[in-house]
Amino acid sequence: MSEIQTLSATIAETKDVETEAIQTFVEKVSQLPQVEAVLKVGADEGIGIWTVIAERDLALRERIYALQGEAIRQVPYPLFDFHVTTCEGGLLTEWMPTGAVILFRRGVQYANLDAARCKGEAQ
Repeated sequence: MSEIQTLSATIAETKDVETEAIQTFVEKVSQLPQVEAVLKVGADEGIGIWTVIAERDLALRERIYALQGEAIRQVPYPLFDFHVTTCEGGLLTEWMPTGAVILFRRGVQYANLDAARCKGEAQ
């Protein structure tokens, strides 16, 4: 196997590990009923993962932090830039980071994202 083939295989394996870590995190965190959305944002040095919760809740944040720790341990190098944020009011698409990809959104079909609001917000 040439050096380029070895490097290509290593890159492919790395992407698989990253993807698996993100998928596992999203699957687990989406089981928490207070989680409204999970967003993926390209970052300068890694991948930004934003978990959006309906309201401030320290116990919930600690559960999310534990799941973030699991994802971090799945990848053998620093990669993720995790954030936990509360709904800031208004439409999700108005305040989410530019270029964000929605990995999970509770109870809203993707076609209706422009009308998506977090629970408890004025409609």
